[in-house]
Amino acid sequence: MNQGVVSATNFVTGVLIGRYCTKDEFGLYMLGFSIVLLVLDLQISLIATPYMVYSPRLKGEEQRLYRGSSLIHQGVLSAIVMFVLAAWGIILSLGFGPPGLSPVIWALVAAIGFIMFREFVRRLCFAGLRMEIALLFDCCVAALQVAGLLILARSGLLSATRAYWVIGCACATAGAGWLLLNRSGFTVQARRAISDLEQNWTFGKWVFASGMLWTVSMNLYPWLLTFFHGTSSVGVWGACLVVTALANVPLAGLQNYLGPRRRSCAAPVRLQNQRAVVSGGERLVHHPAAARRTAAGSVLRRQIFRERLDRFHPGPESCCRERRVLLLARSFCR
Repeated sequence: MNQGVVSATNFVTGVLIGRYCTKDEFGLYMLGFSIVLLVLDLQISLIATPYMVYSPRLKGEEQRLYRGSSLIHQGVLSAIVMFVLAAWGIILSLGFGPPGLSPVIWALVAAIGFIMFREFVRRLCFAGLRMEIALLFDCCVAALQVAGLLILARSGLLSATRAYWVIGCACATAGAGWLLLNRSGFTVQARRAISDLEQNWTFGKWVFASGMLWTVSMNLYPWLLTFFHGTSSVGVWGACLVVTALANVPLAGLQNYLGPRRRSCAAPVRLQNQRAVVSGGERLVHHPAAARRTAAGSVLRRQIFRERLDRFHPGPESCCRERRVLLLARSFCR
């Protein structure tokens, strides 16, 4: 259910920007969103995946120490990402790159740390099988984010840059509240953080390499479209992606649940339990309702984005080609 909240929030955000902003603004938002996805996958590979593996094995003070190390790693990674984005923003401010992207990048410099911390909180909850806490946290972020975007949309002030400001503020508010309530669960030691980083890297370097290769390849589409056709075409691609991404909701939800569940019964004596968990997930993926969701997605796309797509796109033949490529790519998504 919590994955549905996150996906619904992203869906509503995309719809609001797609309806109240120009096609170029929507394209700029999607370029920024591709950066967010890249950074979050980097974070999951380096921090969340090792934490999901090692944390269930630890108890008491050892677990609090490891959690504190992960918090330090999270802060350092966020600082590095912000520095890289700031350097890129300076280059864009000098006139290089797509027009209008510079303000979006500077907004991400301020917001990306809070967006990353939101994902950090969610992954900690998943690793501890605290799904109800993750759901409550996601609902708080969703309420703040959608409310802020609606206010801007009704006031005629919504843009890609302001959208990321709102997203950052929503994540910062919910994240600060969560950290305040759970501060006793962290024991921070710099020396321990270094040793835990070496352990995480030993385990996660191949996961990191594989994840980065996958993520970069999947997020090249909007940048290639920008290079050859401009941000207007990215707006069309984004409108298709917003709807087709809904099909990932049950798959991502299963991944968030089955990953920690499978690792929590990783001992050899529990091999049968692992098989039962994975088999249950397979039955859900291949359930006949999956086909009905695919058909419903086509109807939903027409109802929400038909007019916008017709206005954005140069012709129906090109639109069909892009949709076929998009759907083919999404069929291989996690």
